[in-house]
Amino acid sequence: MSAPDSKLPKDTSKKWTARLLDRVERIGNRLPDPVSLFAIFCALVLVVSWLADAMGLAAEHPGTGEEIRAVNLLTAESIRRILVEMPRTFTDFPPLGLVLVVMIGIGVAERTGLIEVALQALIRGVPDVLVTAAVVVGGLLSSLAVDAGYVVLIPLGTVIFHALGRHPIAGLAAAFAGVSGGFSANLVLTALDPLLAGFTEPAAQLLDPSYQVAPTANWWLMAALVPVFGAGGTFMTERILEPRLGGYEGSVEVEEYSGMSDDERRGLIAAAVTLLIALAAVAWMAIPAGGVLRGPEGEITPLLSSIVALMLFLFFLLLSAFINLFIGGASAKWAIMAPVFVPMLMLLGFSPELTQAAYRIGDSVTNILTPLLPYYPLVIIFARKYDGEIGLGTLIAAMLPYSVVFAVTAVPTLVLWILLGIPLGPGAPLEYVP
Repeated sequence: MSAPDSKLPKDTSKKWTARLLDRVERIGNRLPDPVSLFAIFCALVLVVSWLADAMGLAAEHPGTGEEIRAVNLLTAESIRRILVEMPRTFTDFPPLGLVLVVMIGIGVAERTGLIEVALQALIRGVPDVLVTAAVVVGGLLSSLAVDAGYVVLIPLGTVIFHALGRHPIAGLAAAFAGVSGGFSANLVLTALDPLLAGFTEPAAQLLDPSYQVAPTANWWLMAALVPVFGAGGTFMTERILEPRLGGYEGSVEVEEYSGMSDDERRGLIAAAVTLLIALAAVAWMAIPAGGVLRGPEGEITPLLSSIVALMLFLFFLLLSAFINLFIGGASAKWAIMAPVFVPMLMLLGFSPELTQAAYRIGDSVTNILTPLLPYYPLVIIFARKYDGEIGLGTLIAAMLPYSVVFAVTAVPTLVLWILLGIPLGPGAPLEYVP
């Protein structure tokens, strides 16, 4: 991927932060294509496995005391195992069942257009002064539909900023920050919640075989991060990035927006009414002591265990209200880290739910900086519509301030949460007591 060292002129009078971002941009634009980087790191994993085996690296299983040695992936036996066991590796994937059930409902809602129209209604229906905040928060909430934010909201934010006479790359960055940098934060449960819980639970069971982690384990903390990330992303866009970008001098014409059709408007209203009815039905089954989703002694464990199924049914209900309008992929790293850090921190008295929450914050705030993010090439393609010479470094330099502000706001929020002793979600403690 060829790109100039920097899209911005050198200026020694700039603030040190601007000079730092310019330098990041120049270095980043020299990086190989993201696909090439992925292949390089795959090769490095193989080499590191060989080195670890040669050095005799090993660790002790925290539950059984068994010694676990590093495995050389370059041996003929390991290569055969990778190829032969590939189907079983997929089918034995711990959260597979949970994710498939959730994604059936979410996928139907997305493919019929519900998610796309709802996002457009959210962003286009706010006053101009609140557009930046709406784009960032819309990006945060878009994780409900997994990848819809990447393919819908990022180009939408770019178009809206351009139409308002603002730099389109600032709109792209604001949307990308919300969609990817704040991926874990949401007001409602998403497919990521049962996915991560599916890894955290077996990791915790290495030490405590009876331990269970609910999909709601981090719900309250993740919801609290939405206004935190929204405010931080808005500040970075309007006070840091846009002044750095300056005025847009490209030749791309402003795209006109004709507004929602009557059918789309009626569909959204019907979907909202259906959502309220569905939530009322869940409340009726969960709130009374003798409700269907209560246990024999009035406990809410059946409700927490039904969250995944409820998400599936809820999205199918939304489909029934919206179908008249349209007739006619964080987890991989946690799969590696959870078996190590969850039992280790349990031994120190920290709950698996807290370890998972810390991971989600750390993982999401750096998503927007890594060229290995699968959607990075797509975001660059969107950006090149407005500036054909934009490279990896330009995008990384634009997103770095968002990553910093998300980190310096999310980490203190988590610390405050711990100091105040607030549960991370329904029945999700901060401490682990054997």
